[in-house]
Amino acid sequence: LVHIGLKRKEVFITNAVLCNPLANGNNSRPTSAEINNCSNYLQETLDLVRPQIVVTLGAVGLEALNRLTGSRLKLRDIVAKPQVSKNFIHLPCYHPSPRVTNWQRPMNQQKRDFRKIIDLLKTNKKSKTKHN
Repeated sequence: LVHIGLKRKEVFITNAVLCNPLANGNNSRPTSAEINNCSNYLQETLDLVRPQIVVTLGAVGLEALNRLTGSRLKLRDIVAKPQVSKNFIHLPCYHPSPRVTNWQRPMNQQKRDFRKIIDLLKTNKKSKTKHN
């Protein structure tokens, strides 16, 4: 957030999957059943917050959103490419964890991806101004 000039109070952050029991004391990747079990909560959260932009971080967030939208998007195919839905703009990004930045998507590339959030906010703000 700091890198792109946003303050924590300017964004709403949640986990796509709220039920993720620790396996042997370790935080594990949520199972398909756990993602499915939390889908209603994620939908209710989106309905309440009504975000302009939803940024999913990683494959789990994308999979959870896919379940709500009926999409079959794959992160490697659409990373940092805005997807327009009827309720919001979706920007799929890789999770900025050390594992990801070391092996899949370097942090300098992720920072470029995250800058698109600001571009989308500016574009969305201009669009709303034109229609009002």
